[in-house]
Amino acid sequence: MDDVAFQEAYTKLNTEQKRAVDSFEGPVMVVAGPGTGKTTILTLRIANILRKTDVGPENILALTFTNSGVHAMRKKLLSVIGDAAYRVHIFTFHSFAEHIIKEFPSYFPVLEYAKVITAIEKVQLLEEILKEGRFTHIVSSHDPLSSLLSVKRAIDDIKKDGLSPEDFRLRIPQWKEKMLSEESVYYKRKTGAYNVGDAKPAELEKIESRVAKAEEIADVFEMYQEKLGERNRYDFSDMVLTVLRELETNENLKLDVEEQYQYIHVDEHQDTNDGQNRLIELITDAEHLGGHPNVFTVGDEKQSIYRFQGASAEAFTRFKNIFRDVVVVTLTDNYRSTKSILESSHSLITHTMRDAAPLTPAMTADRPIEIYEFQNYTYELMYVAKEIKKLIEGGVSASEIAVIYRSNKHIDEVQQLFSAEHIPYTVHSKDAVLDDAHIANLITFSKVIHDPRDNHALGQSLFIDFLGIDPLVAVGTLAAFRNASKGEGVALIDVLADSPAYQGYLQCIKSLKTRSQNTSFEVFFKELMQESGYLEHVLTLPDSRDHLQKAHTLTDEIKRQSDQNKHYSLGDFVAFVDAARAYGIDIESTHGMAEDGVQCMTAHKSKGLEFEYVFMVNTTRKAWEKNRGGPALALPIDNFKGELDDERRLFYVAMTRAKKHLFISSSKHDWEGVEHEPSQFISEIDDVYRTRVDTADLESALYSSSSQFLVHTTPERDVFDTAYLTKLFFERNLSVSALNNYIHCSLKYFFKNLILLPDVYTPFLVYGNAVHTALEEYFNASKDAKMVLDRDMLIAYFKKAMARSVLFDGEYERYTERGVIALGMYHDVYHEIWSTNLATELYIKRRYPLNDGDELTISGKLDKVEFLESEAGGNVRVIDYKTGKAYSEKKRKEQKADLERQVVFYHLLLDTYKDGAYRVVETVLDFVEKTKKGTFEQKTFAVQDTDKKRVNEEIEALAHDVKTGALLKKGCGKRGCEWCALYKRLRV
Repeated sequence: MDDVAFQEAYTKLNTEQKRAVDSFEGPVMVVAGPGTGKTTILTLRIANILRKTDVGPENILALTFTNSGVHAMRKKLLSVIGDAAYRVHIFTFHSFAEHIIKEFPSYFPVLEYAKVITAIEKVQLLEEILKEGRFTHIVSSHDPLSSLLSVKRAIDDIKKDGLSPEDFRLRIPQWKEKMLSEESVYYKRKTGAYNVGDAKPAELEKIESRVAKAEEIADVFEMYQEKLGERNRYDFSDMVLTVLRELETNENLKLDVEEQYQYIHVDEHQDTNDGQNRLIELITDAEHLGGHPNVFTVGDEKQSIYRFQGASAEAFTRFKNIFRDVVVVTLTDNYRSTKSILESSHSLITHTMRDAAPLTPAMTADRPIEIYEFQNYTYELMYVAKEIKKLIEGGVSASEIAVIYRSNKHIDEVQQLFSAEHIPYTVHSKDAVLDDAHIANLITFSKVIHDPRDNHALGQSLFIDFLGIDPLVAVGTLAAFRNASKGEGVALIDVLADSPAYQGYLQCIKSLKTRSQNTSFEVFFKELMQESGYLEHVLTLPDSRDHLQKAHTLTDEIKRQSDQNKHYSLGDFVAFVDAARAYGIDIESTHGMAEDGVQCMTAHKSKGLEFEYVFMVNTTRKAWEKNRGGPALALPIDNFKGELDDERRLFYVAMTRAKKHLFISSSKHDWEGVEHEPSQFISEIDDVYRTRVDTADLESALYSSSSQFLVHTTPERDVFDTAYLTKLFFERNLSVSALNNYIHCSLKYFFKNLILLPDVYTPFLVYGNAVHTALEEYFNASKDAKMVLDRDMLIAYFKKAMARSVLFDGEYERYTERGVIALGMYHDVYHEIWSTNLATELYIKRRYPLNDGDELTISGKLDKVEFLESEAGGNVRVIDYKTGKAYSEKKRKEQKADLERQVVFYHLLLDTYKDGAYRVVETVLDFVEKTKKGTFEQKTFAVQDTDKKRVNEEIEALAHDVKTGALLKKGCGKRGCEWCALYKRLRV
């Protein structure tokens, strides 16, 4: 660990921050307002624990709310403790539950053989329940399925709270009593026949309706869980609930987890729900700790944006009551924002929390926040764009500017205007994949291949741009078909077959149809994207990053579904798409943008981020107070309900993202001319700290430019931009296979490892993966048994791995037989010398400094590491399994060089792993199939410093080529190189 880095950061802390960092024994609760350095103290505290105790990074647990929070914490930790940060267990609550299930599979036998229910299956199952049951409150008599999605959301919300059907049902009576105790239910003065204190009939009716709906939801929930079990399925949301139940009933699991994690950290404590709090308590309530565990929480009630106000306060109170001698640290020194930003946001939040402590600014520069109200939304967005452009031209980094809005409804207009103004931007939201026009075309073509006699799909396919059919010819063909099909039984494909213009297209359909029947769908779909011209087409578009990201998302979904169903087919895919569209379900994809740009996001997404300049747009009552982002069904759980106080805290969070200046804007009329009022939150901001700007002159100046909204501009975000590729290079981990690709051809590296063009897996590659999986599971089982297991066990693990693979029919049988023979003989030859003092599939990530001061991350997975002394350190032997031809049988120098580079790369990974605790004595390439001579081969390498220097120079060359743009100019120049040819076609 870099103690200098720790000391430099530690000396900058104030007294209370140091107290938080130094208090690492016993329960600690830190109340940290915005900009008070909570991520800094979390990371420094973890570093301090490693400095002053004997625990390892693996014994420290940090839980946060979002994946972005996980990445931010690890990034900050890397700067202080170096590569050890990769070994600290940082999770979201859900990924932590998933980790426990994977780490201790023997405690979760039901999940080992069950499959995750798909989104479509889930809705279909709920549809079945609603049709079977006699529900009168949560369904409409006119349309029993109108509430299907709201019922689904309700069950998801209940599960997120960590509740079983029984737990949820027990809450309903208490919830009813609570609603009946509210003052608003009763008359405060005599009204007609009702006296003071009488209940209002309408309010009673509302409460009874809510209770009746909640009781029916409990019934649906119970039936849903029962049917999941009957069908050997489990819900992804069940993971936290499953772990909770197992920890409550299985003392052995509880002891294992408690032994693993000796220091626990919880970020964003104000938003933890009952289930998450219960999880924390279960892993910290060991009897010997006496209510005094090493648990550290950070939170701020003012920033609770996922729970309603009372639930947040309860989480803090509960922590103090459950644990003994809690150290409370309150941070009030703000290092982010100006006085005006802090005072204005404080004046707002006091309408929700009157006793909220004000924050003290560390910044001396100040400027009142600016409030704008425009005549219409067009002028509002145009002004924001002009101001942002001015800031960027003045030297402000685009990534230090944020546009924050309540919901994603109007992001299209923001994107359109930013593209017209050539303002770089990044959108922190997700796109609907199946609704994308290019993906929709690909799906239409898939339907044609599935059923070439589907006239509707085939007719639409004639106008798909990437298929290259002349649209005018297609129009004439369809007219002729309409005349010909007035009689019955005429198929469009028969008409196409008679025309020379479509012979190439029909041949393509026939070829793909045949392949769809003779290979796994996962492999087939990647071939379809390539051979149809889809991939090449989207790579030529100005916004190719977005389209490529959607393609990745779709192939990931297909892989997930294929993993669930070994015989998943084109027909299954078509049925999935049809069902998804019928139920209004889509696959969500993140924007394929990684370049620096103006950050566009919802207020919820802005939590935990900070920017020099923040523009809060569309701050109308309709967008905020009247948005009411709560659930359609009221439930006795403490999630975000969209009440006025909830919205005010969300507005407060958005305001406090700003460091230097804050713009808040609204408009009197929307796109349709409907009149709107500014949010009441604007009026709640103290006049002393805000300036209302007269917009009349601004609008006059903007009038001439308003035509920009009438012209569609496609954003320029292609995948060939050097700045974009440089950012990708440093964000992605560099593996030795990626480095080998670069050595072969820089364009191969670009397509396969930078922009991740979907790869088509060969049967041999799938076979090789199955062999690796079998050896991993076999040696893990041998290690647990403290003895080398027999031959049959190794073969059983291989067959299990093959059964999970994408191979089937002839390929499956051929490669299964090959592997059974190879691994059987491999075991016969080597089992007597195998050790059980080992680690398998050891995944290592480490920072790798470049000569120019930049740092990238290199990573790799070592198949097997044998500890020749102790698992804690000392001499080791690294073994890498290989299938196929042995080292001595490889004819080409490049093939041998790839293997040698791989060996050296492993040494680079292990050099600093666990602070250099291991010394590699030798690295062995272990070929698990016999050579032509009928013997097994093991090639042993002893790596020298000169070897490391050579690979280091290759890494430096790769980094240079990426950063200078030379990567795309080099290629390999070899005749027949598919990557050079592809690039040439795309850049013509």
